[in-house]
Amino acid sequence: MESKINLNEFVEGYEKAKTKSSYLKKFVVNNYVPYGEKVFLSNKIVESTSYDERKNVRIDSPSRYLLFVYTLLKSYTNLDLDASKMTECFDLLNKNGIVDELIKEIPENEINEFNKVLSMVYEDFMTNHYEIHGFIENIIEKISNVIDGTSPQLLDELRGYLYANGEKRNE
Repeated sequence: MESKINLNEFVEGYEKAKTKSSYLKKFVVNNYVPYGEKVFLSNKIVESTSYDERKNVRIDSPSRYLLFVYTLLKSYTNLDLDASKMTECFDLLNKNGIVDELIKEIPENEINEFNKVLSMVYEDFMTNHYEIHGFIENIIEKISNVIDGTSPQLLDELRGYLYANGEKRNE
């Protein structure tokens, strides 16, 4: 496996390089990512950019784009990218005009396939979670989880309370 290069060193080298394309080619160390890995990574991207902290559907497209670019760079290059500083890494590369140039060095068919898989995963997510049948199914599942997590004794007490209050109203 190729050793990782520090991002700041990489950018400095890029700025000093006489032929930028030749310089960038040295850092694209992987020309193929297996299909199953693309599906797995696409699922992780969609999951992490489609829910809020309470697990409600909340789409964050800018974060999905950032994660897609990060995943491409992490999967195909030997750049040492820090996930906790993803935005800073992107900004450092992007402000120096490197993101698009580096992505051009990754095989085009790989980027197209990765993007296609990500789009399919996202479309499936929207179908399964956001369309009316998916919404109803998710609400029913949440209610079932609450009921399943409730102790039988508490349910008996609630039934007793409801029936007792119902009888009082009928009197």
